[in-house]
Amino acid sequence: MNKPTQAELILSILAIKQSITADQLKCLDIKNPSAVISRLIQRGYLIDITIVTKKVAPTYACRTQITYRLRKKYIKPLFGRKSYK
Repeated sequence: MNKPTQAELILSILAIKQSITADQLKCLDIKNPSAVISRLIQRGYLIDITIVTKKVAPTYACRTQITYRLRKKYIKPLFGRKSYK
């Protein structure tokens, strides 16, 4: 049985779970999630990227968290306008 690629793994998680954080992807042994997401965006997947900054209570230091959310996929035509699915 073939092991899924990192891109396939991220797409299947986003299809089921709707959104995932960069830390969760790193726990799944995806070393550089932003690079994989960037390639998916270049392939035509509409992925929303949200950056959330929160203050941690004991030290009140700021912590940044990146969340990815899949909208839908569009097809890049050879000519003319983009068509959406």
